[in-house]
Amino acid sequence: MLLAAGATLAVAPKGFATTWSAAQATATREHKPLYLHFTTTWCGWCRRIEQDTYTNADVKKALTNYVAASLDCTVPKGTQPTGVTKINLGLMARYGGQGFPFLVILDEDGTAMVTIDGYLPPREFLAEVGKAQALLEEYKTIAKEAVDAGTHYDLALRALRFYRKLPRSGEQASTVARNLLVLDPENARGDGAEARCVIMQFLPRAKWEKETPVLADEIRKLDPENSKGWLEISAQLHASQELTTADQSEQNDARVAHAKAAVVLLQALVIQPNRLKKAPEDYMLLAQAYYMIDDLDQVIATLEKGLAADPKGPRADDFTNLIKRFKGEKTKGAG
Repeated sequence: MLLAAGATLAVAPKGFATTWSAAQATATREHKPLYLHFTTTWCGWCRRIEQDTYTNADVKKALTNYVAASLDCTVPKGTQPTGVTKINLGLMARYGGQGFPFLVILDEDGTAMVTIDGYLPPREFLAEVGKAQALLEEYKTIAKEAVDAGTHYDLALRALRFYRKLPRSGEQASTVARNLLVLDPENARGDGAEARCVIMQFLPRAKWEKETPVLADEIRKLDPENSKGWLEISAQLHASQELTTADQSEQNDARVAHAKAAVVLLQALVIQPNRLKKAPEDYMLLAQAYYMIDDLDQVIATLEKGLAADPKGPRADDFTNLIKRFKGEKTKGAG
């Protein structure tokens, strides 16, 4: 194990492995799923879950069905991650972790069933474990059917809808979705729009410009009235891709062009209530697009519409705070 001089390791809970390699070897040998606890020495919520949750009798019992590992991600100040720490941080990034504690329940083959950001008390923790257990059981069936899913439409559709439930399964879901289109090229079964939305959702960034418009147009033809909701989802995905591209564009002209493209897509979601559902998230994305093209009046107006659409919803405070912020910016700019 390579550690920087003076480095201190986070103390692992009793019974937890302390390296990914050891946990993986045990899981393979005992045919058990894994529970990963990514931690650091300075993480207060890590200590809290260790003291409050992992010591709970029901939690202890539930975790006996898993190979549990506490993976330390502490990087001493002024150093770069090395050795086991570097491995742990890479593994955490693979499963989408950004803060601590980060918790993952996965099958022995490494497929994540559930990822959890942050502390959970015993009751909520056990609920997530129960959810993961159900997914693990379903995954066993999906894995057994995998050979036949390549030629059997119903099995492929079931696999697609299973993988959509998982947090980091884009490659599997996209592969199955493309196979569905091969099995039913004329959309006789009516799931073509869903399959295309899944492909769009997990497209590599390098393929956005070429494939997304084609997929979006095909979805528009298959679900023109948004009867199954896929037209709306595809517009949200397309708009999000345009906003990401705009945000990463170095040239202002390209940034504005992509932001304007997002505006057109999002307006279809918020201006046509009889055809498409009005969602606060759509207004939030639309406000972001207007901000990228420096239209503060439209930013404020859009945020106000979003707040009016769901004044007591989970994002109401976000809308209120942003309205206040941008009105302040406008007043300051006018002065």
